[in-house]
Amino acid sequence: MKLTRRQLRKLISEVYKPGMEKTMHRAKVMDPEMMKRLRDLEASGVESSEQAQDLALSLGSEEEEVSFLDKATYSQIEHQNKPWRRNAKMLRRLLTYFEKMITSFGMTSNSMGPPLYGRIPGVKGNPVIASSITTGLADPKAYRDYLVGGDFAYAEIKLSIKGIPGAEVLVRVEDNMYAYDRDVTISLTHDPDLQPFEFSIGFRDNRETMMEKARIMDNTVRKIITSEIISKQ
Repeated sequence: MKLTRRQLRKLISEVYKPGMEKTMHRAKVMDPEMMKRLRDLEASGVESSEQAQDLALSLGSEEEEVSFLDKATYSQIEHQNKPWRRNAKMLRRLLTYFEKMITSFGMTSNSMGPPLYGRIPGVKGNPVIASSITTGLADPKAYRDYLVGGDFAYAEIKLSIKGIPGAEVLVRVEDNMYAYDRDVTISLTHDPDLQPFEFSIGFRDNRETMMEKARIMDNTVRKIITSEIISKQ
């Protein structure tokens, strides 16, 4: 049995429970409203996370201090990291095939998934709108600290649904430590209580295998949109 990097991180987090320990420390010195404000602050960016940590420590929380990666350091890492650029380009190509499928009518030669058009009153055509594809280092701190896997890349795309304001699907593909394997995470950003859908796909840097895996992603995402968004309206 092999463990992906994501699975390894989960096992470590389950053993050490760093988030739970931090919450317990904060609960001793502040009320639930302040704890919620800090969580919201942490979720709004690197600079805000640093502010939240400083505020928590000033209020008496005994949580372990975390060093944050600033934008300048991140840009320098990107500039130096040639393997990241190569991997990011490959993942972007995969998501380009996926984007063309998911925004089509469905049940075509390119798509495996069920049709989504005609499911939302007042919306003609396929209701899915895709954002531009973004790429980045999957683990910039690992690269900065010269750890194995520090040059791994990720690519992600956001999907919005016409006629359903606020609904958003985030599809992220990330390198893991095994050759030709990639981790896929599909999450609904408007529904944080829903557990993200996660699976792994294997492909080489060629059109045939990428198209095959893009069809699998297309089929999966269409089903999620139907069952978790459209059917709940």
